[in-house]
Amino acid sequence: MSCYCECPNRQPPVRQKPFVKYVSTASRMRRARRNLRVWRRERMRRAWRRGAAETLPALARPSVFDERARELAEQRGAQTRLAFARQGLPLPESVPGLFHSPDGPPRRANLLMAPDVLSFEGNYDECLGFLYDYRWRRFVHNETGRGRPRMLVLDLSRVRQMYLDAALVLVAEYHRSNLSQPDFRPVIDDATWPSGVRKSLDMLGFYELVEATATTADNTDFTPLTAKFLPFVSDDTVDGRKLDPIIERMKEIAGRTPKRVAIYGALMEAVANAKGHAYPDDMPRRVEPIVRHRWWAAGAYFPETHTLEYAVLDQGVGIAETLPKKALWEVISRVCPPEFDDGDVIVGGIKYGRTSTGRAERGNGLWKICKLVRDVPNSSVRIVSGRGEVTYFGRGKPIKKVNANPFYGTLIHWTLSLPSEQPEGLLT
Repeated sequence: MSCYCECPNRQPPVRQKPFVKYVSTASRMRRARRNLRVWRRERMRRAWRRGAAETLPALARPSVFDERARELAEQRGAQTRLAFARQGLPLPESVPGLFHSPDGPPRRANLLMAPDVLSFEGNYDECLGFLYDYRWRRFVHNETGRGRPRMLVLDLSRVRQMYLDAALVLVAEYHRSNLSQPDFRPVIDDATWPSGVRKSLDMLGFYELVEATATTADNTDFTPLTAKFLPFVSDDTVDGRKLDPIIERMKEIAGRTPKRVAIYGALMEAVANAKGHAYPDDMPRRVEPIVRHRWWAAGAYFPETHTLEYAVLDQGVGIAETLPKKALWEVISRVCPPEFDDGDVIVGGIKYGRTSTGRAERGNGLWKICKLVRDVPNSSVRIVSGRGEVTYFGRGKPIKKVNANPFYGTLIHWTLSLPSEQPEGLLT
């Protein structure tokens, strides 16, 4: 027994060991990294206050976490831009159904119904809404069924009319998937599609990009169409040999082509613009994969009206984004109104090329693209890029239209009238 008085047998109190909390190595590392981030942040804040901006690159060293955060921020930005582009567009109907695979049992799928008229000229909003909703459901959000995402299948069973511009855009979507995933071929169920639609897509080369269902893979009972489509061509270089099959094939099915040299020059100029200007290095990210410097081209012949159609497509940033960054924009801006839109930029490019022909500093290809319709009477060219849509008939002023929703890329569509007779000097 211990005593706390002043007696001789007093003993000191027993001291207990202090409690030491166990801290794992991982916790210590996390705390060290957190302290390092706080230290760097404070150093950067002090550097900003002192105005020593040159010290920032050494302090803000990139790490794996910073790269991941930047990637997520770019991805969210791409989703936001697509969501903003879809606002106000009529969205297509999505019907839960069954997908009949060529080599497997039926599977549950979401059938995205295409509009009855596939044309960006006469049905712009519905076609653009169908295209953007397909990208949104495939790359951003897909409806689930019983815990897992359903397949997303495009259904063209309601399509009654399909034109070259929308058909080329549809083919380019599937071709881009083949380029980004070489070993993957999308599977389609075309059993209920109209025979005329299947025939048009077969002429364009669509069935070389997909795997069709077994019920229609060998079906050749197609009804004749009013238009004869040409197989599409695509490349990421400016090679005129890629365009030769379109012109030669058009001459075979139409019997003749007006101004063959001028057609070749216009197509080459559109391809060169897509290769050199449509995909800048600072191009913002999108939800769909981007195949840089890629262009697509196709053609069609209408025997009843004796007209030829050519189309060139790219999926870049658009004319309104690239033209103001060029050296010639200072001159083009003089013919644009003070508060210009995307259509004014395209019209300004056409006017600049028309008024500066023969000048050494001219470098605008829009006039070369539009000059073809001046050589062929009763013809037109339509340029769709961003929110601008401009139609030029070869005489007078270009007709401008501003759409509420932007078109990602540039679509150039020529319609050339082929006379029934062959005047001397028209055919080459």
